[in-house]
Amino acid sequence: MNEDHDFIIAMSIKKKGLIGMFLDQNFPPDIRVEKEIHTLMEAGYDVKLFALSYEKKKAIEEVRGIKIFRYYGGSILYKLSALAYTLPFFHILVRQKVKNFVKQHKPDFLHVHDMVIAPSVCRVSKSFRIPLILDLHENRPAIMELYAHVNKFPGKYLINLNNWKKGQIDLERKADKLILITEEAKKNAVDVEGIKSNKIYVVPNTVKKNFEEDLLSSSPIEEKFINKFCLLYFGDTAIRRGTDTIIDTVFDLKDKINNIHAIIVGDGSEDSKLKIKANNLGISDKISFEGWRDVNLLKSYANISAIGVCPFKRNLHHDTTFANKLFQFMGLGLPVIVSDCPSQVNIIEKFNCGLVFKADDPSDFAEKVLKLFDSSGERKKLGQNGKYAIQNELNWERTSTSLIDLYNSINMG
Repeated sequence: MNEDHDFIIAMSIKKKGLIGMFLDQNFPPDIRVEKEIHTLMEAGYDVKLFALSYEKKKAIEEVRGIKIFRYYGGSILYKLSALAYTLPFFHILVRQKVKNFVKQHKPDFLHVHDMVIAPSVCRVSKSFRIPLILDLHENRPAIMELYAHVNKFPGKYLINLNNWKKGQIDLERKADKLILITEEAKKNAVDVEGIKSNKIYVVPNTVKKNFEEDLLSSSPIEEKFINKFCLLYFGDTAIRRGTDTIIDTVFDLKDKINNIHAIIVGDGSEDSKLKIKANNLGISDKISFEGWRDVNLLKSYANISAIGVCPFKRNLHHDTTFANKLFQFMGLGLPVIVSDCPSQVNIIEKFNCGLVFKADDPSDFAEKVLKLFDSSGERKKLGQNGKYAIQNELNWERTSTSLIDLYNSINMG
């Protein structure tokens, strides 16, 4: 107890400005975390990143100016992480690692990403009286309801989703400041979960104005799909994200658009089901499963595509989050077709950059594709509107100001 007391006294005379940031996985890669750190550093804050690593990596490293301190957890801790809200062992083990990091670096703020290690960081923040910023990239309990391993043995009986839901609300209430990624998520937190509005800051997962400069061009990719009318999907291929709807839509359109083709870039545990579905429908030649590809190749896929698609199924998670690819499609000048998840609908309606279809409805999806197929002028207009929105409003340089406002409010408070 005396050791903790001495630490608190040392903190009181230390100049403000050091952020201890906590991530429940190895780093890199994590584009959002990297953007946040660089933005905070540019604003004059020092940032040191605690990364929980389940593989043996270099313990201390600097990557693109980011100071990384990796704490090895091993396979046992990784398995315990799935039971983080069922059993206490994961948090007991992680909390000591967090405490050691905090004692060594003496941060002025604790900024934790997502729920997995947040209880450990929260406990340490209260112990040392350091402001806690909780940064939720997603509604984890809502998305977990759709995970295959949570719905079958043994996960169905070991992973307690009610505990995750209660845990999220508890963390949101205990945090000094809360970061969410959409206004829709904020509304849910305030109206449904009872979180105070004035502690919530919305920091959308937008792209940088110049993100296109980091992307590569690949002639083989573009030549592969030449003379095809391509729908482009890029990301996690789980069926909950509407990838099966893409296949059904292509089937509906095969006799109306002779050269219709879907490019599905990404991978997931349900890929075999999607391939079997395409084969059973007799349209395997109209669907390209590209597998995982580096995001640097996105530009080449966009160059050869007519439309970018975000066909997510409706649920609380998809209704209150954005896919990063939506902003990337817009920034690359692609018109987009999205399902009617409110967060996506609001973007489309505000910036007139695409069309909306009813989630899980291939017929409605096909109707929207046909509308754009019949009008190259409309595709061009919507694509230009999206690109203009990214350049002038929906870019990280503008939306990240909320992140700086958050930290300034603590310093001034």
